[in-house]
Amino acid sequence: EAILLAGSDAQKAAYLPRLAKGELIGAFAYSEGGGQLLPGQMKTTFAKGKLSGTKIPVVDGMVAGAALVVARESGKDAPPCLVLADLGHKSITRRRVNGIDRTRHLAQLDFKETPAEVLCGGPKAAVPKPK
Repeated sequence: EAILLAGSDAQKAAYLPRLAKGELIGAFAYSEGGGQLLPGQMKTTFAKGKLSGTKIPVVDGMVAGAALVVARESGKDAPPCLVLADLGHKSITRRRVNGIDRTRHLAQLDFKETPAEVLCGGPKAAVPKPK
């Protein structure tokens, strides 16, 4: 839904048909562990097309081919944004995480200067600030 609502035409063309056909599994990487995450506490960063940081737990992170990742643009006070990352890139490390539901493939995803792109075609694709 996020790609459909806020993706560029190129992002929609690259991801939506493959997701719809089941050729690509997607994941949403928000949490960095340790409870509720506020924008000022986020450590995962996105700058100059590169994503760095850790997300845990990521549902379906062990089997997904792409992820929408919540990251903070470089600069401590920068707002979080959504970025698309190809989880097949060599700069990503995946580690299985055990959870209550053993049928879900939870993972820790470590991004190290991973190429990524901002989800940018629709309304401002920033994550809303908590009230």
